[in-house]
Amino acid sequence: MITKQAFSFLNGIGKSISEAKVKSVIAPVGVLAGAGMLISKACTRIQNDATRKNLLNDLHLNDPLLKEIPKDQLLEWYATIYHFAPRFSLDKGAVKETLEQFARFGRVDVNTLKMLADTEKATQQAAAAGKSWGDLFEGLSKAVAVNATFGG
Repeated sequence: MITKQAFSFLNGIGKSISEAKVKSVIAPVGVLAGAGMLISKACTRIQNDATRKNLLNDLHLNDPLLKEIPKDQLLEWYATIYHFAPRFSLDKGAVKETLEQFARFGRVDVNTLKMLADTEKATQQAAAAGKSWGDLFEGLSKAVAVNATFGG
C-alpha cells in the first residue's frame, strides 16, 4: 500500500506522472520489502530452532564450498529454503545440494524455488499416502545435482 507521504513526494516530481504510474513504481519495492521481512522472520526462527541451526552450522563448518560463503549469506539462503519448504529444510543432504547450487551461481534462482515448493507439496501428499521421507529424497538429491550441473 502506498503511503500518502510517498505518493505526495513522487507526485511532486512531475505532475505528468499518474497515480497508476507511481503505484507501478512503488509496488515492486513493497513486494521486495515484504519478502525481506519474511526472510528476516525465517532467519529468526532458524536461530531459535536448534535442529536447523545445528544443520546450517555443520554445513558451514564441514563443506568446503559452503565454508567460503559468509555466514549471513548462507543463513539468508537457508531461510529462503525454509520459507518455501520447511520440511525439506530438515534434510541435510538435500539442503547441502541446494546451498551448494546457490553458492556456485551466487544467487537463488526461481527454478530452484519452484522445485522447493513443488517438493514440499509432494512430501505432504506422500506423507498422507504413507510413503517414507527417504523414498522422496532419494531421487530429489539426484535431481538437484543434475539441475546444478546443467545450470538449471
